[in-house]
Amino acid sequence: MKKLVRDPEQFDVLELFSNMGASLGYDIRDPTSQDDFIKRVRGSLELIKKKCTVVHGQRTEALFAYVIGALGKVVLLNQEDAGDVFFAGENILVPDYRLTFENGSQLMVEVKNCHQRNPEANITITKDYFNKLFRYAEINQVKLKFAVLYSRWNKWCLLGINVFEEHDDCYKINMLDALKSNEMAMLGDLMVGAAPNLEIHVLADPVDDSEIDENGLARFVIKEIKLFCMEKEIVNEHERKLALFIMQHGDWHESEPEAFVVNNKFYGVRFIYSPKQQEEPNFAIIGNLSSMVTNAYKDHTVENGEVKALKVGFDPAVFEIFIPEDYAGERLPLWRFQMCPPNDA
Repeated sequence: MKKLVRDPEQFDVLELFSNMGASLGYDIRDPTSQDDFIKRVRGSLELIKKKCTVVHGQRTEALFAYVIGALGKVVLLNQEDAGDVFFAGENILVPDYRLTFENGSQLMVEVKNCHQRNPEANITITKDYFNKLFRYAEINQVKLKFAVLYSRWNKWCLLGINVFEEHDDCYKINMLDALKSNEMAMLGDLMVGAAPNLEIHVLADPVDDSEIDENGLARFVIKEIKLFCMEKEIVNEHERKLALFIMQHGDWHESEPEAFVVNNKFYGVRFIYSPKQQEEPNFAIIGNLSSMVTNAYKDHTVENGEVKALKVGFDPAVFEIFIPEDYAGERLPLWRFQMCPPNDA
């Protein structure tokens, strides 16, 4: 999936100036209005940076678009809650996204971030909040669902309001019940398993001088990078791409690097990726595709535990994990599990 190229520096700034100016009485020709606009934007940004919930919520909303784009089931994704909306009748709220599938069907999605550690803790949707979102979706004759990122667990769930527990003024659901009712499969999400172990070998050019000096250091030129599964080299280019992505962003443990040294000459280093727990001899779960994309997005937007950016400047295709339905790996056997809620089984 590609992102439509826009010029936010030109058009979004003008729209923000216009929206603020409508209530503040700005004159686009007046330097004083421009100065006040810049002052207010700077102050607002400084204030928002201190509100961690807002920052993480906005980042999660932006992340969802890249998760969906990478999973490949949706052909068009619109940020629905952007721009002015005029309506008649009862109050409404606009969901975050409108998703369009290849068959033409559509879905409205509201994105939520849940950072609670306790899996039995509830996420709460007030009835007033839901009813306003539902009215908008109903006017458009499109179903509404909630996409919840349980960020401490790195798990995405797509949920209809029918699986929440209804109370007098709200709906509630905990993570354990959410996982049982998860509909992320309809967006292309899969749980993936592979045969341990996976390895990366970074090999030095033997022609280059790579002697280890008295300080234990060796300078070397990388000649090639080889990937292995169950000690067999992965040579197919698509399989290499898959293996590299799941090693980088899956749940398996990365070992300490092991150096290849012969007669005090450095020939390369290898990294071994193995499951944290393994019950079967030739199989272990690596994780969900949506979780791997989330990890990849995190590498670009989070540093030392702090959010440094909400969005990235490239297409979701960068995170794409394409595993054909008829996939049969030559050297990278993969098991794929589509997790469906009970009513879809």
